[in-house]
Amino acid sequence: SETRPSMVFREQNCFVVGIVRDGGRIEEKDGLDTIADATLQRCASNERGLQLLDLSFTAFTSLFLSEFAEAVCHNTELREVYLDSCCISDEGLRLLSQGLARNAEHNL
Repeated sequence: SETRPSMVFREQNCFVVGIVRDGGRIEEKDGLDTIADATLQRCASNERGLQLLDLSFTAFTSLFLSEFAEAVCHNTELREVYLDSCCISDEGLRLLSQGLARNAEHNL
């Protein structure tokens, strides 16, 4: 039987572990940290027109989730975030919910 990967990603020196494939297998890909960093910057800068963000099928570290929660807490443009099949741990959900709760007044 296939073993599911750990759902807690603690690599503090990166934002992304990899792409989530069928069966929960994580596939490492080059360049994902650069994309994640740019996404965080766009969210934190409240980029005009960034209303939908689809981050599905990406395995993030706690560092990314913490930074993302902070970036969206004052964002007034972002309206929808999709995180389907991201293997987010309970800790990650807690981090995200804190940022999203602070953003509630901005319609996210």
